[in-house]
Amino acid sequence: MTSMGSAGARGIRLRPWQAGDVGILHHSNTLAMTQYVGGPETDKAVEARQLRYVRMWGTGEARMFAIIESGNDADEGLSEAWDGGSPRGATSPSTRRDGA
Repeated sequence: MTSMGSAGARGIRLRPWQAGDVGILHHSNTLAMTQYVGGPETDKAVEARQLRYVRMWGTGEARMFAIIESGNDADEGLSEAWDGGSPRGATSPSTRRDGA
C-alpha cells in the first residue's frame, strides 16, 4: 500500500476506458485476480470482454475506467460502474494489478 503522506505520495486518476486498454485486462487475468469469478479467461474471452467494455461506454450501459498513476501515466488497474449492478448480479469491485 502506498503511503499518501507528503514527499513520497503518488496520485492516481481515472481515465475513460479506451480500445488500447486491453493490456490491463490481460495483465489482470491471473488466478489470484479471478479466483472468485471462475478463474482466468482465455485470450479470446479477454478480447471479447474488451470489445464489450468499449461498446458499453458508447451505449451508456456501463462506465469502465482505467486507473492511471499520475506523473508517469502507468496503468494500475480498472474500475467499473454498471447501470443496475454488474452483469453477474453483484456490485463490481475495483480491480488492481496487485490483487489488493
